[in-house]
Amino acid sequence: MSQTPENNQNSIDNTSDASVNPVTPVTPDHVKVIASNEHPAFNTASKKTEFGKPIAPEDIDSASVEREIADALGDMSLLDMDSILAAPAKARASAPVSADDKPIPGILRGQVFRIAKDGLFITGLGGKSEGFLPMAEVGDCPDIKEGDAIDVCIVGRDPKDGMIMLSRNAAAQQIMLKNLKSGDHVEVTVTGSNKGGLEVKIKGGVKAFMPISQIDLHRVEDEDKDKYVNRKFICEVTQAGHGDKNIVVSRRRILQAEQEANAGQLWTELEVGQIRRGVVRSVMDYGAFVDLGGVEGLVHVSELSWAHIDKPSEMVVAGQEVEVFVKEVNQEKKRLSLSLKLVNGNPWATVEEKYPVGSRVQAKVVRLMNFGAFAELEPGIDGLIPVSEMSWLGRVHHPQDVLKIGDLVETEILKCSKDSKQISMSIKALQGNPWNNIEQKYVVGQDYEGQVVRLSDFGAFVQLEPGVDGLIHVSELSDKHVKRPADAVKEGETVKARVLEVDQNRKRIALSLKALIVPEISQEEINLVNAPEQPAPASETAKPKRKKDLKGGLSCMGNDNPFGLKL
Repeated sequence: MSQTPENNQNSIDNTSDASVNPVTPVTPDHVKVIASNEHPAFNTASKKTEFGKPIAPEDIDSASVEREIADALGDMSLLDMDSILAAPAKARASAPVSADDKPIPGILRGQVFRIAKDGLFITGLGGKSEGFLPMAEVGDCPDIKEGDAIDVCIVGRDPKDGMIMLSRNAAAQQIMLKNLKSGDHVEVTVTGSNKGGLEVKIKGGVKAFMPISQIDLHRVEDEDKDKYVNRKFICEVTQAGHGDKNIVVSRRRILQAEQEANAGQLWTELEVGQIRRGVVRSVMDYGAFVDLGGVEGLVHVSELSWAHIDKPSEMVVAGQEVEVFVKEVNQEKKRLSLSLKLVNGNPWATVEEKYPVGSRVQAKVVRLMNFGAFAELEPGIDGLIPVSEMSWLGRVHHPQDVLKIGDLVETEILKCSKDSKQISMSIKALQGNPWNNIEQKYVVGQDYEGQVVRLSDFGAFVQLEPGVDGLIHVSELSDKHVKRPADAVKEGETVKARVLEVDQNRKRIALSLKALIVPEISQEEINLVNAPEQPAPASETAKPKRKKDLKGGLSCMGNDNPFGLKL
């Protein structure tokens, strides 16, 4: 409803040629339509007619309200914002219009009539209508004063008193839509994602779209789009239309421009051995590409870590900031090889001093193989625990019988070489060697009990104690012929065996079951052993006869024949 208090020094003559002070709008992220009950300024008790009398709510005639709005809008409706300016507007007519300041559909230029605590009363909107602009819509213009010109949009009216509701933010968006053109650089905030790309909002509140191909320099997978939500970017407008859905922006073009500007200078500065900061642009199965600010280099999977990794994605992700070591620079082919693991130097350089042979260290099991387990001593330094060094408690068929990934184990360093990058470790070395003093524990000729733990073609292995096995050769399993060891003993069977031999150096003990078997003796042999001793026959005790002397007188020669004669 129109307010024209008499003798009011602050009243504005809409027909005057007063100068108009343009106000640069700053649009928030969304336009909020405020209801009248949220604004005490709409209290009818504070409003007066042109004769100074209060207007009660029951005095408001809905028909007169409609006439007031019709006077403000002319022949157009509130929903047809593009035609609002067809109605005459004295304030707009009084403001100078240049070639670049053509009327914008939906925008009304009014003047601040009165400043209240909760907002501004705006006049000069056409006809006799006035509007109310909430203080939240004023934005960052605290110095605005009565009489200043301001661009607004009509967003509704209060049904109680008919006051027209205005929005400066909506007007700012309309102004931006009019002036926005391809090639402009704008700041956007990513508000969401859809199948084809990202939904963004340009600073000022205008919605736009960023295709997935324009998000980054490299391809962005559909499942990775959500990581860009809530991030802010500088983008280039590639398509501008009259509606939000027709505005398309590109971040890729900005990145390409930056890359081209920096690439030439950066290639002249790059040298082998430098440590540079960059951003991971993409991750492949064979490595990761890192952008150093205009120049990209490849970090091969073997250069991501000193430790073993199966996939590069275990170490880095796209968008991550990293420090890299410049490993190789090829100016002619414009190729750059980078390394992550060399940034902090080679941990193997001092490994022999840190892990001398015989030292006791704790390691974490990271991989299990058929031949042993790899355990991490520190990032980038793994050692091998051979299956033969895992336990004294019998033979270990597979590392998973003793260890699992993630176990922390105490080990002893058996071998350490920085040149070959190999470390061998032992668990059983710290458990005590049961073969120490084995000859005193198992004496040759004595009998001991044990359990048959394994059968082979050549005999049976008997565990005398944990970590100490003895072998009963197939020939020592019985006093009879044994074709197979299983014919004489079974696995798990407890047997008593006699020690035949002990070799501490070779960790071998020879056992026998046959030695414990007492041979059967026949009755004749028993009788022969028990028979009384008989005297020897006389013929066996008679003295031998003396040989007669040979005839011929040669007996004196005896066995000697010094002359070599034939006798």
